[in-house]
Amino acid sequence: MMDRCDIELAEMQPQQSSVSNHRLLGYYKSLPLTSVSSIRVLDLFQAPVSRGRPRITGQLRVIDLEDETSFTALSYVWGDYSSPKDVLHCSGCEIEVTRNCWSAMYHLTKSGPLTIWIDAVCINQSDDDEKARQIPLMTKIYSRASVTYAWLGRGNKNTDAAMEFLAQAALPFEKRKSGCATIPTGTSTAFRHALYFYTRQVSVHIRPHYAGLGAIFSARWIERVWTLQEAVMSTNLLVVCGDKSVSWNAMIHSLEYMTFMGTKVLALTFPVPFWEWWLLSTLWRNHRGADSSDMTSRLLQYRKCIEMSYRIFIGLLVLGLAVPAALIVAGFTRTSVAEQAAPLIVIGIALLAPNMAIMVSFLFRMAVPLLNPHTSTEVFLKELQRRKATNPQDKYFGALCFRHYDSNAIAPLDAPIEVVYRRSGATPGSKPQYHIEFGNHGPGTESTV
Repeated sequence: MMDRCDIELAEMQPQQSSVSNHRLLGYYKSLPLTSVSSIRVLDLFQAPVSRGRPRITGQLRVIDLEDETSFTALSYVWGDYSSPKDVLHCSGCEIEVTRNCWSAMYHLTKSGPLTIWIDAVCINQSDDDEKARQIPLMTKIYSRASVTYAWLGRGNKNTDAAMEFLAQAALPFEKRKSGCATIPTGTSTAFRHALYFYTRQVSVHIRPHYAGLGAIFSARWIERVWTLQEAVMSTNLLVVCGDKSVSWNAMIHSLEYMTFMGTKVLALTFPVPFWEWWLLSTLWRNHRGADSSDMTSRLLQYRKCIEMSYRIFIGLLVLGLAVPAALIVAGFTRTSVAEQAAPLIVIGIALLAPNMAIMVSFLFRMAVPLLNPHTSTEVFLKELQRRKATNPQDKYFGALCFRHYDSNAIAPLDAPIEVVYRRSGATPGSKPQYHIEFGNHGPGTESTV
């Protein structure tokens, strides 16, 4: 049986929760969003060094998207709550956040304070009217953010090594400085990569960082509808996993490398989910249009460098077969002096063996052709239909947020809602949660979700 103290404690907990919720609602009301372009941003303080679970603190403030205020944004998967729930301590209030959100805030503030927009914190989640006004602003929020952090989750040793591999644009022998935008594409890089690739084939290490890359490319972040628009609309995306980060520039070059390898029989092998990231990078470049012309030019140079290195590799392979064969033939022709012939034959066989192993592996491996969609519209539709949403209505939001990206990607701007639903792969929910008026999305229609 519960004693009197236990009973009193159980009675106090709901009262304390009610007081905390009331204080939080008052805090949001003290920061009103007075204009159609007003949002709240979170000023996070540096995470303290602690042996236990650190206390994450910050404060909210209101800014206008029309101003030049600098802020960052977080793109992440909400995930589940811990038990007890993780909280953000904000100006005397406790804001409950999911385990994944708390982890992102902790890792991002390890190196210093940060001003960031996080939907779960900056939007009053108990106010449906506010959500109805703020959700349509998400496109502008992510396009205005100086950096969008694509948070994949907490890392481990495998993902740390894989993130470093990606940060070097899949050229691990090129140690680039952190944040350096230049990817080496010269002749020397082609030769070095050919040697690296050759040694990988000879040693049968053809799956570099496979476990770590598999975990990164299979992260739930790439599966969600909301993160699709958040990534594509961002001008400066930074992929973060644990304490490691990869610039979007390096990620796109790495994906180009993996795509090239996917068309070759003698190649390095990478986890299949990288293909989904390649689709996202294609959609991002298509959306950027003229702004991505420099990126396209750099990718072309990078592709030429990889192709040159592959031709050099084939040359090394042919040479590796021809020279040992010549030594063996020369050894057998010296029948008069057996002691001179034996070393040549042994050396020839020793040199020929690894190259023959490469050729044998050639017979058992097949290149997997990449089925590239022909148009940006097909890429968009493929992504929107593939991705998952907690609520069926979320796909509808994703469709509407992209309609200015390509007016025909989902449906013409004057198409009824039913057409938008059908082409986006969304399923109407059985019960509306709240409504949002997006303006011109069909004659005499209103978005009810």
